[in-house]
Amino acid sequence: MKHLRMVSLAVALAMALTAFVGVASASAAPKIHPSSTAFTGTGTLLETVGTHKYVSSFTTNGGEGPFVKCEESGATGTTQAGTTEEVTAKVTFGKCFSNIGGTLVAANVTVPLEWHLKLTIGLTPPFFTLDVKTTGTILIKVPAVGCTISVAEQEVMAEGKNDAGTPPAGTTINPTTATPIEVAYTQSGCAGVVNGNSKYRGAVHIPTIYAE
Repeated sequence: MKHLRMVSLAVALAMALTAFVGVASASAAPKIHPSSTAFTGTGTLLETVGTHKYVSSFTTNGGEGPFVKCEESGATGTTQAGTTEEVTAKVTFGKCFSNIGGTLVAANVTVPLEWHLKLTIGLTPPFFTLDVKTTGTILIKVPAVGCTISVAEQEVMAEGKNDAGTPPAGTTINPTTATPIEVAYTQSGCAGVVNGNSKYRGAVHIPTIYAE
């Protein structure tokens, strides 16, 4: 009887372990596919104002103040070997303009090193969420008015959306329907701008890469 009880206990433990592994597998984090693949993403149209076609918008004073908008943005990188929930990307912005100081003038955006994009569990497929971490300080300068905005290294949450199809043809990071991203910054010499948070909007489409 003692041997039988030990066998029963072993079976019960095995069943419990199987159940635990099953639950863990079901709740595993989504992965980025395909692996070992170079990618290039480009900004998609956010809004058209006069002759300007903006793909990104950084609005100071909690989204109520002066802005910096760019007509070009992109991201490049390579997915890691094997499916993974994280990639690094080099992000760029070009043809930027700002209304800080009262008139629309050229602005320069310098993005250091790379950004880390990590998938998290959330939203409903084909939507997903991303933890975005920058390395180094992003500098936004408006030379005509002597303005500099510094965006220090920080982590923010962003949204993503897979294209339709099986497998998806690609994904969009921070689609135009997403909630604007809150980004903390400090400023120097920027009229009408106070230190605090901005609201960032801007979609980047990356073909062939998708989350699953």
